[in-house]
Amino acid sequence: MRTFGMAIVEAAALAMAWGVAMAQDRSVHLMAPGTVVKESFTLVDKTVPLPEGEFVFVASQVRDATHVKGEWIRQRVQLVTVYLAQLDGDQLRAEVLAATVLDPRFTYSKWEDEPCNRSDTLFGLDLSQSPGYRQNCLQVNHITNIYTRQPPGIYGDAYGWLQQRAVRLPLDVVIQATVTRIEVGERLSVTHRFNPAAFGCDVGKNASWATSAWHPNAVDKDDQRKQFVASVVEWGKALQAQIDQRFRNRGAASAPLASRIYRCAG
Repeated sequence: MRTFGMAIVEAAALAMAWGVAMAQDRSVHLMAPGTVVKESFTLVDKTVPLPEGEFVFVASQVRDATHVKGEWIRQRVQLVTVYLAQLDGDQLRAEVLAATVLDPRFTYSKWEDEPCNRSDTLFGLDLSQSPGYRQNCLQVNHITNIYTRQPPGIYGDAYGWLQQRAVRLPLDVVIQATVTRIEVGERLSVTHRFNPAAFGCDVGKNASWATSAWHPNAVDKDDQRKQFVASVVEWGKALQAQIDQRFRNRGAASAPLASRIYRCAG
């Protein structure tokens, strides 16, 4: 027999599920710092996929856009950027940075940006339809000496948050995949950064970008590092494909990305 108490429990469960669904649809930059999300999050009107596991929303920032032209008698276009982190104990495992137009009604603007013009990276894939106002770019690169001091911008907010939680800093190296999708006045840039040390990898020596063990000229000498980079490349391709699908079809369902980041044999 269904009791009154059971009905209360069921109602509470439905309310909780509804609250989770509403939180997933609400733009993360409007949420309180410390909010935990997984699989994906909404930024203004864009869906941003996440690597596996839970991520903490840490900070947001609004700034005037550059590399854009339009009718300047109107309000200047602004970008909103958010930073999320994933911790594993006292290690920073992964970071996510995403930026898009704060007010999507400003479609009269036209972006003049070439996100795929760098060639000295670990990997690049340019699927742009034209060199002008339509960009679809993936770049995978290694970044060395992360958080040796407080950086500018939103990474500075991240640095303070990580220090408060006694996270092990600095990081010798991260491997980052950045997808930039531009369609005339629309823009979404997503960066996923992975800490190889948190995935059991021997990071080697990384005194500088040019002399790093993860440089394109050196990474293939170590099979574990090679496989780790390859997994980030595959992750970046899957990320790029899903972002592009969402640009082409607003109603497309977002499924968790199937790719996984390689874990080195410690």
